[in-house]
Amino acid sequence: MLSAGLYQSCAHHNSLRRLRGQRSCRPSPWIAHAAQQVPQPTSPQGPILVAIPSSQEAAIKDAAKAVAYELKDVTLTKSNKGFSKSKAGKVWTSVDIPTAQQGAAAQVSLVCQLVTLLAQSLKGGPSFTVVFVDAQAAALAAPAASPRAGGDKGAPTLPAGTRVLELRAACREPVLSGSVLVLVGPKVAEVALVEQLVAETWSGPAACLVNADLLTAGGVPDAQREFVSQVGCAWAFQPVEVKGLLGNMTGAALKTAGPGDAGAWRILMSKPEVGGEQMVQIGQMRRRPSPSDLELAFINANASASPLTKLAGGLRGVLGGVGKKK
Repeated sequence: MLSAGLYQSCAHHNSLRRLRGQRSCRPSPWIAHAAQQVPQPTSPQGPILVAIPSSQEAAIKDAAKAVAYELKDVTLTKSNKGFSKSKAGKVWTSVDIPTAQQGAAAQVSLVCQLVTLLAQSLKGGPSFTVVFVDAQAAALAAPAASPRAGGDKGAPTLPAGTRVLELRAACREPVLSGSVLVLVGPKVAEVALVEQLVAETWSGPAACLVNADLLTAGGVPDAQREFVSQVGCAWAFQPVEVKGLLGNMTGAALKTAGPGDAGAWRILMSKPEVGGEQMVQIGQMRRRPSPSDLELAFINANASASPLTKLAGGLRGVLGGVGKKK
């Protein structure tokens, strides 16, 4: 399971959904109807257990594998100026990796690990352009791409030839070329600049957004909504906490890409009886679950397992026989 520090830090991250309110232990008819969108998987062998990352490093490795899988059929060579999801051979994807710590240094460390693993996984010696929204992070990451990087053991490094820029500086470039654009930390406030960078400046065949709040926060202007809706997701682990009448419920929304993966978002719940590196799958969706989707899945899963619900079912069985002739 993600370490306590990692999970707690996500409480201040947009990927952690805090859904508050007093709820009945028995789903109402409208909840039961909406829950059809997030069906609980069943198995003759019992609950479906899903492995989750044991640490941030494990999460980064899983994310890198998923992105590499999505780019396996992409020709990572220079293409015509412009980047469009509709053009053949283009991939625009994203990853959402919970961070153990906040701040520019932690962001740089995460991205250096991710890009280094991608460089090792992709064929053809791809080149990378890393663009940070945070100017401080861009300044910290620039030395990591220099030929002398790595002399200081433990310092983050990037593959040789990687170019590091701040978002606004990148948008001022006449053209940016390379194999993979890695755009780090874009929020809704920067969505117009993100569109400008991808549509007018970037000329490469692939782009990957890292921890992009603009994909989950809502409030995207109408002018950029279609642009944002085209972003795929290679890998995401979004911790979830739901508070209700029956107590706190925790879990996650997990999305992965790989051989044999159906591409669905899996809704997972933590269970005391399950090992720390596994969660129980309680639902799945083709699209990214909204806070309401997650809340409904957790309420229904918890209500179905509640002793109160089981007691009510038993009482109905007993009362159903009252008055009947033997």
